[in-house]
Amino acid sequence: MNLLGNLLAPRTSKSRRRTNQGMHGTEEAIMRSEENTKINELYEMECAIELLAKSKPIFRSEEVWGIYKTFTGNRTALGGVMRRMVEKGVCTPRGMVKSHNKSRHFGYTMEYRSKRCTHTVGVR
Repeated sequence: MNLLGNLLAPRTSKSRRRTNQGMHGTEEAIMRSEENTKINELYEMECAIELLAKSKPIFRSEEVWGIYKTFTGNRTALGGVMRRMVEKGVCTPRGMVKSHNKSRHFGYTMEYRSKRCTHTVGVR
């Protein structure tokens, strides 16, 4: 990207310019985190997400750890697994919401709408 293109690039939330290199780095980090996680752990995360999607019309990505309590591996792989589940059509992202988790210091987490849940009473 040339200098003028970099200056005109849209700014992200942290006031950094978005470039192709930054986006490539994110994809590379997601792939690296999945490579460093055991296959059975990735499968168990997918099963936990499927269970959440069948039982709740709206769920948060952090709720996977409530189902999958014995996980001791690489937790950063959840982002890649959630992306794959969105591509499979299990859920769709709704946006960022405040976390209920004290260990995350009540930061933001991603919320998803299930495409597999049958009870949708009171869901917008």
